[in-house]
Amino acid sequence: MFFLYFYPNIENIIMAKNEYIWAIGDIHGYAASLRAVLNKIGEYPTRRIIFLGDYIDRGPEPREVLDTVIALSEEKVTLLGEHEYMMLSALEGENIQPKAVLEWSKHGYESTLKAFDASDVETLKKNIESKYLQFFNSLALFHTETFEKGDKQFNLLFSHAGPFLENPLDEQFAIRSFDDLMGYMRKKEIPFEGCCLLNNDKLLQRNLTAWDGYLLVHGHIRTQYRQNRNRLQYSGKGKFNFDFSDIPNPLYYPGGAAVAALDIDTGVDVGGKLTAVGFCYDNIDFRKGKIIIKVVQADSSRRSRNVNAIVFDLSLPFTDEIGWLGRLLNRLFAPSKKSKKNTQKP
Repeated sequence: MFFLYFYPNIENIIMAKNEYIWAIGDIHGYAASLRAVLNKIGEYPTRRIIFLGDYIDRGPEPREVLDTVIALSEEKVTLLGEHEYMMLSALEGENIQPKAVLEWSKHGYESTLKAFDASDVETLKKNIESKYLQFFNSLALFHTETFEKGDKQFNLLFSHAGPFLENPLDEQFAIRSFDDLMGYMRKKEIPFEGCCLLNNDKLLQRNLTAWDGYLLVHGHIRTQYRQNRNRLQYSGKGKFNFDFSDIPNPLYYPGGAAVAALDIDTGVDVGGKLTAVGFCYDNIDFRKGKIIIKVVQADSSRRSRNVNAIVFDLSLPFTDEIGWLGRLLNRLFAPSKKSKKNTQKP
């Protein structure tokens, strides 16, 4: 399969049909919520755990989050988030990344500086231990998984905020570290603010064919702030129901026949929840095009002192035959490229 060439560390390892592949959304320094989610995941047969980035900033314990992820004995994949991108860019210095320090300062960097006894970026550069820098520099941009039955496939693309929307997806699979990302952006003449880690909600909704053939599982865009027709379904026409704002938010292809993306950033940093979603072969109905996703969530410590995880199922439609329709609709109705602009989440 083509993505194995571009992502050489992915192997065709036979996994049990009841084993889960988990993805965990934006953690933002909430170590107690992370421990609760990991403890609950531990009750299920697990192949691997995929972290979608944004380990640091805003929350009270970014260092403890990093220690927990680094020490995790289960097989894991760690991806790069926008906050790690901003931090590493800031550490390169203003001569190389003149916008990075200012942008990072706007997005809750105080808790990360405090965690490493730093008052500014220069002090952080001196204080942060090598094991953390090695971790940050090893974070990849994407991870892919495939479930198969006969000639049917269910393909998953995991990333923090989706790919570079106007560039071929296959060439982006070679981005395996922060240095790779910087090299790619220099080659393509992409500015700091044009990084795909900063993709906003509208860009993803307008470019569903950028990850054609995959279900995109991402974080970055808080479900509390997402405004699309899927959210409106929860409460009636034209109204929002924030009782449902912590639920992972699906984005459908035109017509609603299949899901194109699943947002699992349920806003732990704004008093919401930390979310993990689990994918298992036993829960995929290839004939009907349905998948049952296991959802594990833990409250933010801003919401509750007793952080316990809950579990529920989320059923979604999928198909491996939607791509041609999506491409046609994208050509007919895609907005002008001139109108596209990346912005960071609030």
